[in-house]
Amino acid sequence: MSEATFSPNTAAPPSGRPTYRHLVRHRVRRLPNWPHRLLFVVFLSYLALGKGFAYFGRPPLFVGEVTLVVLVLAAARSDLTLPTGPSSLCAALFVAGGFLHTGIDLLFSDVSPIETLRGFAIAYYAVFGALAYGALAARESTLSFHEVVERLQRSLVRSMLVVIPAIAFLSVRLAGIGIAGPRWPGSGVPVLITKAPDLGVALAFCLPLLRAGYLEARSAAGRTVRWQLVALLWIVSVLLVSARSRAGLIAAVVGILVTFGVNARTVVRSVIGAATLYTVLLVTSFRMNAGGRELSARGIRNSLVSIFAPDTVTSGNYNATSDWRSQWWNAILHDAWSHRDWLSGPGWGTNLATKYGVANNFGLSQEFVALRLPHNMVIGLVGRVGFVLAALYVAVPVLAVYRTRPSRLQPELRNSPLRRAAQAGLVGGFAVGLTDVYLESPQGAIVFWVLCGALWWMAAPRLQTASLQASL
Repeated sequence: MSEATFSPNTAAPPSGRPTYRHLVRHRVRRLPNWPHRLLFVVFLSYLALGKGFAYFGRPPLFVGEVTLVVLVLAAARSDLTLPTGPSSLCAALFVAGGFLHTGIDLLFSDVSPIETLRGFAIAYYAVFGALAYGALAARESTLSFHEVVERLQRSLVRSMLVVIPAIAFLSVRLAGIGIAGPRWPGSGVPVLITKAPDLGVALAFCLPLLRAGYLEARSAAGRTVRWQLVALLWIVSVLLVSARSRAGLIAAVVGILVTFGVNARTVVRSVIGAATLYTVLLVTSFRMNAGGRELSARGIRNSLVSIFAPDTVTSGNYNATSDWRSQWWNAILHDAWSHRDWLSGPGWGTNLATKYGVANNFGLSQEFVALRLPHNMVIGLVGRVGFVLAALYVAVPVLAVYRTRPSRLQPELRNSPLRRAAQAGLVGGFAVGLTDVYLESPQGAIVFWVLCGALWWMAAPRLQTASLQASL
């Protein structure tokens, strides 16, 4: 028997069994290619430009909402395969519960409808996950699974030659080096505005692809100089981001562990590399301002120690930021538990800073009231819509990563940098979302859900393969 391969979205295999695609939805018309490319470009733009790109548009319509509407309309006119599995099921329940809560808020709450919809964006951005899954499934309806993986991986690897230098440029600007930049004509927000945790997640996603590009160039006896230069830019970016943000440092560490594996060799090499860098900074007494904190031996030590024992750090604002966040989190959890907010809460539009008197009770300035959210995605959800929806949200990335472990994937993906990049970006983003508003922001939420959709597609059962193996 020939070793022909079948994608999960083509016609039924010779065995006569229905394909995975037919189990989900009957084919109407194949999704055209331009929505795939649009989603790809927007995803990379969020990675490379971060918060600045998120403000492209005219309030209240920015690039994320416009892209979402365009892609949904394109999908409505075509055949969109919907994901299945426990992770996507939790996402669907999360969105359904959030939609129901939104309706209740709009009907019975005194909060501004704009604020309610603004809070609900965290849930409706999950549509990007379904669109990403559908785009990959549509490509698999015309190409083999192997070809889709190879083409997507090749495109992402090549894009690192542009994305990583862009991240490095923003990292340098973030460190306080004055680099003037234009403003978006609609919103008036600077194009180059960014945040260190956002860059940390982007660097975590890029590392597996950077490594793949370098190894490919070396194995082909090609010129590796440009990849070495890009690798140097990645290291510089990590240093600047780590000096500025503990969350950015955690995301970078996640990227390293996912890329090289959690084993003794990786740990030893990482420790040796970090010790060497620390020694160089200590001996040379190098010091550089990194936006309120410093890149130096003392700065790196303080950043690491403050993750576990912020009270022991005497310089910088590590202790202060940990104090007000922990107090805010405890107040939200205690209030939600006392009111038994299991299936409901105060609502999407609730300003948690105002509700808990952050500025008055925790000694912060009034500017923190504008943040609305407590720098923790899970606790923010608990404080607005209850424990159940927060638990469903947490289950989405946990199950997505668990179901894409190498032992249950196709051979093309077991050691694929594509899988590693998606997992590094997803885990790094979720880790950052526990100490930052990254996942409540478009540049973080959209990247998060697109990566979820990619992992859902990787984990999708391919019944044709099982049918062929059974018939051999």
